[in-house]
Amino acid sequence: MDTRGDGAPENARDDAEGGTWMTYDELAAARGIDRLSAVKLALRNAWQKQRDKYRVARVHVPPESPGGGALGGANSSHRTSAEEQERQATETRANQSAQTRAVERAMWRKLLADERERVDMAEQEHARLLTVIDDLASRIAATEACVDRANEALAAERARADQAHEALAAEGARADPTEEAKASDRIRADQPDMPADCASADQAAEGLAEERASAELAHKALAAQRARTEQATDEALTAQRALVELADKALAAERARADQAQEAQAAERARADQADAALAAERARADRAEKAQAVERARADQADAALAAERACADQAEKAQAVERARADQADAALAAERTRADTVKIWIDKLRGLLATIPGDGCE
Repeated sequence: MDTRGDGAPENARDDAEGGTWMTYDELAAARGIDRLSAVKLALRNAWQKQRDKYRVARVHVPPESPGGGALGGANSSHRTSAEEQERQATETRANQSAQTRAVERAMWRKLLADERERVDMAEQEHARLLTVIDDLASRIAATEACVDRANEALAAERARADQAHEALAAEGARADPTEEAKASDRIRADQPDMPADCASADQAAEGLAEERASAELAHKALAAQRARTEQATDEALTAQRALVELADKALAAERARADQAQEAQAAERARADQADAALAAERARADRAEKAQAVERARADQADAALAAERACADQAEKAQAVERARADQADAALAAERTRADTVKIWIDKLRGLLATIPGDGCE
């Protein structure tokens, strides 16, 4: 192989059309990568390789390839680690997806807990309203019982009034024969021969007047008592009816509130069911995301395995290159020894020629 005096190949100078000859260290510096990645890049692209007289390997980098010149290598330094960047991006996406799923799960769990708490509150309110309704129903029953007792008392008072009327009628019936006896006594009193009978008739008349006065007083007392009883009964019935109406209104209001509570409870249960369905959907999405993450991890593992294989290949290439260098060094040493021996033989030949030249000739010339 032709070499220059400075240790570089003859075509090591930059060529606008043919690219640039660069060592692995120069390629690594131009691309911003390590030497192993530079060796792997050269092997992957199958770039031409040569050695200078110092046995330093150089590769021919095409001009359109990243790293063919100093500016090109500096601007495309990130392209060499595309696999590493892809693996890191995959891991980043997987971590972000896991964090997002965790946040979404926490949010849905909180919503579900809130909906369940609302359902429990609605059930408690419904139970309270049912208790109030039962209380009102018992109060209405007690009020109706009071009304029944007032009706019974009124019936008893009316029965007593009827008995008093019957007693008064009996007293009137008894007073009528007394009037007849009085009239007969007056007739007899008109006769002059009956003075004793007149005295007895006067006494009977006085007794009848007293009985009639007592009967009238009893009738007035009975009328007053009946009026008081009827008034008290009417007032009690009016009050009981007002209480019943109020209880009916309160019961209707409580039943309306109970219906509203049931509707609210049904709505809360529907929302809770929707939250459960959304949580189930989110879990399904999380499972699919975990499966996708597992696939991405498997791909990342495959990429790592491929990278490890390429690194192993690069290591083997480095080892082979080291062996070739050792062999080249041995060949150079052998060649140097051969050249040294050749120089020594040449020196001895020159010396022998000089000695032969100093020997006088015997006329053979």
